[in-house]
Amino acid sequence: MNSPERNAAPAPSYRKSGNVIVPMWPKNGTKNGLSGTPMVCDPTRMKRQSIYPYTITEPPGVNVHALRAAADLSQRELADRCVPPLSHTSIRRIEHNQGYTQDTLERLAVALGKTLHRKITVAELFYPPEVSDWLNEYNTLPPEARARIVDMVHDAHAAYVYRKRNAG
Repeated sequence: MNSPERNAAPAPSYRKSGNVIVPMWPKNGTKNGLSGTPMVCDPTRMKRQSIYPYTITEPPGVNVHALRAAADLSQRELADRCVPPLSHTSIRRIEHNQGYTQDTLERLAVALGKTLHRKITVAELFYPPEVSDWLNEYNTLPPEARARIVDMVHDAHAAYVYRKRNAG
């Protein structure tokens, strides 16, 4: 019978280099593993897909997550682009709507705007996701078309208010 330990990858060993302990991959055929190659953290390979599905549907978390995904940034990369930098756990908390401040959202909006090469406001982070997608298309329209849409929305709102006042 094969045991899990027998088929598992060899565990790294460690060697002291000055005041730093360096993890080492064991070299085949050595008993102590100290003559292997050092383990190197490659930041480009550290970004990985989450095994948990993103299920948040309320703004601002869903919008921050969508904008970060559009910019192809990890939470840590986005946190580092904020001025002053945030912690990556702050980005996670915001994406899960577990607490944020006005200042944090402003720094996040500026960082996302610079990355996506457009202005992003804090108010935009609070739009429903459907409206946020629509606004991206709206911003590409010529000014005359945007003015017509604004007039139609104002007219629809005025009709809604009129019906609401006269219904009761």
